[in-house]
Amino acid sequence: MNVELADGETLPDALHTLLQGTIWAIMMQAGANPDVDGIRKPANSVVTFKDEDSILWFLCKKLFFTQQVSSKECDICPLNKYVADYIYWGRFFRRRVGHDTTSGWRRVPRIINVFADDDGGDGIFLAVTPKGLWGWGSNYSDQLSIPLCREHFIAFPSPVNLHSVWAIESYEARLSQWSKHKAVKVISFTHGRTILVTPVGTCVAGRDMAWFTGANGQANSRVFMPVPMPQGFVPERIRDEGRAVIVTMGSHQMITGENEQGQLGLGHNEKVERFTPLPFWVDQLHTELLFNVFVSSGDLLVAGQAPRCLIDSGLLPASNNDCNMYLTATPLVFNGDVSRFFSDYDTKVVWVTIGQTNVWTPLLGRLTLPFKTTHFSHYDVDDCFRDTAGVWHRIDIGGGAAWSLVECQTPPEGFMVEIPPAPFD
Repeated sequence: MNVELADGETLPDALHTLLQGTIWAIMMQAGANPDVDGIRKPANSVVTFKDEDSILWFLCKKLFFTQQVSSKECDICPLNKYVADYIYWGRFFRRRVGHDTTSGWRRVPRIINVFADDDGGDGIFLAVTPKGLWGWGSNYSDQLSIPLCREHFIAFPSPVNLHSVWAIESYEARLSQWSKHKAVKVISFTHGRTILVTPVGTCVAGRDMAWFTGANGQANSRVFMPVPMPQGFVPERIRDEGRAVIVTMGSHQMITGENEQGQLGLGHNEKVERFTPLPFWVDQLHTELLFNVFVSSGDLLVAGQAPRCLIDSGLLPASNNDCNMYLTATPLVFNGDVSRFFSDYDTKVVWVTIGQTNVWTPLLGRLTLPFKTTHFSHYDVDDCFRDTAGVWHRIDIGGGAAWSLVECQTPPEGFMVEIPPAPFD
């Protein structure tokens, strides 16, 4: 293991002298348990191994070393609770409940990278290989674009079809037989769609194709369709949050998505059918059904039909319409530098400033606690807050508008909620 050979010295032809990935593949085919400690098994998986399946790794030091390293680096892809896929050094093995007692090798080119999306329930996977893209799993939104496939569940790895985008197909055809992976620059594989960036263009397949393909495009969700981009704009990063998608290249960003309530912050609530330049920079994005929250250069911005809690708490200036619609991204106004912020965008808003904590709920209204907090809980009806020393305080509501703080016991751990550090830096 990792021992340099002297000049002229060669290794004997034996199992323990093979490459580490090859040894792992042989042991998997023999039925060895790749997760001896059971620490990486998905919580809902019913895929099991027998005790004796772990013994194979202890036949010699080389096998044990291979298991120790692979247990940290192996990708475990839970297709569903009855099937587990294991990928290491590009080799792909599958184990199923009730079908066999070994992990079967699946015929797929060496896997360089693998992406997973469980938004539809059962898993779906997209792999980058030297022979192109391959996919398998619950293809519920046709985001894999598998040729001639009319089933929503693809049991075995199959090649992904890029033939509908001529420029990409032509570029891929010019690559050598085992270099097709060079056609891939950036992949976003989530929320039931695939966005693929290549050196010669961007394409999309799956859900909500009308957001990407342009007003005159013939959006066919079953195949990849080209995505119009400004001349020279090649996305370096993609942030897909389901209802909104942001692409970034250098200091330029563009956005598309649901905009019926003006939640993209573009100054209008018209339908958006292609990527549109953002009028402000976005560091982080949180999407809801009727509004979006943007983190932009130290500010929290809200666009769309804002929740009443942000307005009633005094953080969001009142809108000039009756439906609380903000067509431009409007910053929240805090009374000082904020170190922590939390809101469920319904019944609670909490923000921590220098030496104090501000709280808003429909029952309490807006209160100011004379200390900084890190957690809160509503385990026993009343709201409780933990200070930086770890002491819990309960808000005791007296008669009328009176309230006071009472030291209380630590609530059960499952009822504690951390107030996240504000991502403003």
